[in-house]
Amino acid sequence: MLDSEQGGHGVAVGSGLHRVLASADGSTASHSVPFLSELQHSKAAPELRMSRLGGFLPPAALAAELSRRSKLLDDATEQHEKAVESLVRDQARLDHARNGAAAKAAARAAAAAKCSDVDTELQVAKYMAEYWASAWERKEGEAAEAAAVLHRAETELRQANSAVEAVRKQTGAVIEAKEDADAHLAAATAAYEKAQKKGSRSRSRGPRSPPANVRVPFGLQRQFEDALLACLEARRPPFNVSFINDRMKRLNPRWNCQADLGCSFSHLCQQMQRNGVLQLLRGSDGTWEVAGSRLQARARPPGGPPPPRRSPPAAADGGDRWVMG
Repeated sequence: MLDSEQGGHGVAVGSGLHRVLASADGSTASHSVPFLSELQHSKAAPELRMSRLGGFLPPAALAAELSRRSKLLDDATEQHEKAVESLVRDQARLDHARNGAAAKAAARAAAAAKCSDVDTELQVAKYMAEYWASAWERKEGEAAEAAAVLHRAETELRQANSAVEAVRKQTGAVIEAKEDADAHLAAATAAYEKAQKKGSRSRSRGPRSPPANVRVPFGLQRQFEDALLACLEARRPPFNVSFINDRMKRLNPRWNCQADLGCSFSHLCQQMQRNGVLQLLRGSDGTWEVAGSRLQARARPPGGPPPPRRSPPAAADGGDRWVMG
């Protein structure tokens, strides 16, 4: 009887009304107490006062009450939805704030790391600045020393220039005298050469006394021996020494006794005689002839094959070896 009426004309006020309220959100449960209080203390509706005794409401009053409660439930639901939306927005703002705080914390950590790097670089720059400052001080000291050395060098250079100028003034007269002496020497040399040429043309062709010694290079002596050996193979002694001279010109077309040794070929033959290469005798016309030689034993017989020729050996020190008589 408390839950419902079999005919469907009424609903129990007690437990039925609380079930309606319990079906809504928890926010509407607080409105049940004012509603019951209103029903209990109303004097205009005796039917409502009967609900405390387990009576029933008329359909019209029950419908009005249900409408009012439905409206309260709708308001509560709307407020709940607004509260949920506000909670979602607040949660989003909280998440955004948390993300921002994390980003700020990361930025702060990066800034702290950057600050540490900057401090390290600043320390390195400080050390480098101190180093370059000390280096600059050293360079300034070296520059001052170099300036002093340069000043001393300039002073010494000026003194040297002054000394050179003084010596030049003192030696000016000596240089002029030397130039005059060189000019006189050149003129005298030219006059002497001219007189020598004139004297050589007017000199008689008589026999001249040979020089005491003729310096004969070792290679030239070997060439002379080869030419003498060829002459001994071609003819029997005695024969004129000019044959040896002709043979030497064949072996060396540039051969010139006067130009190479500064003496005549007869003087060379006399030096060779002193060296033991040949023996000379005077001919009927006063010329020198070959009477014999130590090379006759090496000369090939008439009609035989020619012996091998010897090339003049090079000197051990790279120059000519001289044979003194």
